[in-house]
Amino acid sequence: PQSCFDPESMKVDPALWQLPVPILGICYGCQMMCRDLGGKVEEAQVGEYGAATITVTDSSGLLKTAQNSTVWMSHRDKVTQLPPDFTTTATTDHCPHAAVACEANGKRLYGFQFHPEVTHS
Repeated sequence: PQSCFDPESMKVDPALWQLPVPILGICYGCQMMCRDLGGKVEEAQVGEYGAATITVTDSSGLLKTAQNSTVWMSHRDKVTQLPPDFTTTATTDHCPHAAVACEANGKRLYGFQFHPEVTHS
């Protein structure tokens, strides 16, 4: 897995976050987006590997039908402080920002710490 703390980890052009299209960052993509836009990512005290239950805190966006869903986690780092204009849309027991969103000023930036693309989610 990629880590924001590894200098060899993948990076993106910061202009990506300004494109006028919806962007979804999954796992490391969520961490990278939050870090690049002024948030904070730290190594977690407890990594999450496997099934976790998300608690949806804002169901107005991408998580309309996901209330208390089981999702697949695989991470050791986590977002600990959101960038400006971002909100938390879901949490888990060990991840306070399991899903995030920024819809301010015409932006449509979303991040999932979990993996919606796998069968287990």
